[in-house]
Amino acid sequence: MEPDDGVRPLLAYLNHAQHTVFMEAYILSDTPILHALERAAAQGVTVFVLLEHRPFGLGNYPDHISSELDAAGVHVRWSSSRFTYTHAKFLVLDDRTAVISTANFSRSAFDTNREVIEVDTSKSDVHELSNIFRADWDHLPAVLDSGTLLVSPSNARQGLYRLVRSARHSIEIYA
Repeated sequence: MEPDDGVRPLLAYLNHAQHTVFMEAYILSDTPILHALERAAAQGVTVFVLLEHRPFGLGNYPDHISSELDAAGVHVRWSSSRFTYTHAKFLVLDDRTAVISTANFSRSAFDTNREVIEVDTSKSDVHELSNIFRADWDHLPAVLDSGTLLVSPSNARQGLYRLVRSARHSIEIYA
């Protein structure tokens, strides 16, 4: 839970990656995260980062980030123009662990914002997020198999309706 935990837990996951890191991000600007991605690539981990090219209010800053990561051996692509914004924020590490986040990968997200970050080791969820990343990387439609992840625009609205209808006593929403 941010800002209580700060960026350290996320850095620990990045620092322990051994084979692959997939990161999909709306905003990536936090220096320690950038350095962790660069370090991972320098240590032989294959790192892929999919970024929103023009997040609201950042101008050309993503171009700078992309150049910095590319120079360090990180594979970087811009998200598909099929979506108004690629607002997803998640990582898949070594096809074993997924980190799903409300937080942008920015300093304010970890220092001052209230954010929630979920670590998921469910094989089916990790596999599905990995497939979503690969589809987004190749600018192809993602195929959702598990039914446990709600992904916009594919199944989120229908899944949220189903969750609300399934409530028996109360619904608590943190927004």
